[in-house]
Amino acid sequence: MDGIEPGEENGEAEDQDLDTFTLPDRGMPLARRVNGVNTVDFSDARRLYEGIPPHTRCLFMIILLSIRDKVKELRLEPTETENGGRGLMWSYGEEGRLYELVPPPQHLAEATFREIKTVAGHRSIRLSVAGFLRLLAYKLDGQPTLASRSRFLMKADGDEMEISSEVYFSGIGDRVFLYFSDVSTRLSEKAQAALMAITEGRRSTR
Repeated sequence: MDGIEPGEENGEAEDQDLDTFTLPDRGMPLARRVNGVNTVDFSDARRLYEGIPPHTRCLFMIILLSIRDKVKELRLEPTETENGGRGLMWSYGEEGRLYELVPPPQHLAEATFREIKTVAGHRSIRLSVAGFLRLLAYKLDGQPTLASRSRFLMKADGDEMEISSEVYFSGIGDRVFLYFSDVSTRLSEKAQAALMAITEGRRSTR
């Protein structure tokens, strides 16, 4: 991957109740711990979508799109905006090329970064401390920081896939990389059906 130093930390996130990381405007959590692994079950995608706040909806939709399109990599990277704030750029990585996607609204960027780190398992106490130490090392010697690594599952009606993740520190914030295992046709079709259910649900409420 362009400009990324290989990481050495391979530990998984510790078992943690995801509800401890809820935000004030949050409904049900997007991911839950199942057998020690953060898991997003989108069997009832419309109900799940309607129970979560806007920034989580953005994240949920982009992950479903990635599964539907059978991409290999999804990048979420901070950007600096003209008004001095921080935005979010996300892009597909496929066969060594990046395809930039329409970014979410700027006011959702910070919450979306927090959400993906929670879902992917990077907000356990152990990984939070490790991240602080990496940031301290970066500030002291300016060396590239090692990646924080974790994983989570996406599943629907018995079909599931693993998504591994890496978080790298940059000067304006964390860069998050998601790596998708080979997506089965069945799961891709279920992601498409989930997106259609969400879309139809949104239309019916207008």
